[in-house]
Amino acid sequence: MRLGGVSLLLLLPLLLQNAAVSDAANILAVVWLISLSNFVMLGRLFSELAARGHNVTVLSHFPRQSPQPNYTDISIAGSLASYADKVYKHPEVEKLVHSQDHYDLVIAEIYVDSMAVFAHKFRAPLVSIVTSMAFPSAYDRVQWGNPDHPAYMDSYFSPHSAPFTFWQRVKNSFLHVAARFCDWWFVERGMDQLLGEVFGDAVPLIREIMRHTSLLLVNSHWSSGNPIPTVPGVVEVGGLHVKEPKRLPQFMVIWSLNVLPLADHPHVRVFITHSGLMGTQEAVAAGVPMLAMPMFGDQFLNADRVVAGGSGLKLLYRDLSRGTLAAALNQLLNDPRYYERAKQLSRLFRDRPRPPLEEAEAVYWVEYVIRHRGAPHLRSAALDLAWYQYLLLDVAACVVATMAAALLVIRKISSCLVGASCPVPKGKKRN
Repeated sequence: MRLGGVSLLLLLPLLLQNAAVSDAANILAVVWLISLSNFVMLGRLFSELAARGHNVTVLSHFPRQSPQPNYTDISIAGSLASYADKVYKHPEVEKLVHSQDHYDLVIAEIYVDSMAVFAHKFRAPLVSIVTSMAFPSAYDRVQWGNPDHPAYMDSYFSPHSAPFTFWQRVKNSFLHVAARFCDWWFVERGMDQLLGEVFGDAVPLIREIMRHTSLLLVNSHWSSGNPIPTVPGVVEVGGLHVKEPKRLPQFMVIWSLNVLPLADHPHVRVFITHSGLMGTQEAVAAGVPMLAMPMFGDQFLNADRVVAGGSGLKLLYRDLSRGTLAAALNQLLNDPRYYERAKQLSRLFRDRPRPPLEEAEAVYWVEYVIRHRGAPHLRSAALDLAWYQYLLLDVAACVVATMAAALLVIRKISSCLVGASCPVPKGKKRN
């Protein structure tokens, strides 16, 4: 049957819609940590993938309050599961362990990688997300060290910013080695035992599963820290959760316990924060000076970065009083250098080809991994090397052995030549 141009034109939207549906992937996202601040970032990525037509199934403590097409919750809310072994005893997780469903991609947060095993179970590529700056071991899943060099790269466990002093480099080097040892000794060994009990003895070691990660998304950006060398499989998506501003009624200072995007109001002059990374990035994006009051974890590192960047001050809880709070606020409000530096950092943070959620960053690369079936071409060849091969110790040993052999030959030849040119007097024995 021949169709005219008008008929083809009418059918075109339907054909395009069918093409889009055929490209849709089944994505499983597994997040077992109870952290709403982390899920602010993760949930926005999952929601955007669903909005683009992918079928996204999300296991988490934070089911959506209102339904979204293509977005399915597997809720473990209220379980208060703080450890991986308790998570796997949840009925919904047990169902997933025995599920025969098909998934084209698994997304897992890097926080004790107990959920990365689902990529192995469903024979699907693995995308890992770290909602803070990368841990020392995070880069190891895409390349040995990526590199992760303690001489010039900031560390998750150290408050210092490069360039480092000698003793800071000593400290960073110790933390660099200790973090990896602790990961293996206190986390991986127990995780391997747990996953063997849940999935059977055929399950690979968690380290091997992690080293087959297709993509690592890191909640960082060079504008709020030092630039780091990365392979293509590592993408910085700092600010992924930051939305475009909405106008609110005008007032100068906001005191709120609720989630309130700073960018929604252009007249905010100071942001008092506990220095969580999500809030800190919102303040950087909005160009607002900060009074950082860290409480635990990476908040101290974030606060030190704010101070080092010149966009705010740090006030420890033990030093908090009416006088210290007033003095810090007066300094931030009356010294224009903090405001000017905050605006400069905002321009650097926002100056990208596209927002971090869109094609140039997170969503594009997630779909890239789906399109190219795990994108094995992004995997560094360094992952297939033993540690001594990566450090070229075998090459160094070969060079040393060759030089030593050459010196021995030269010495032997020299000894023979000297002996031949110098006859031994009669009555003496040749040495």
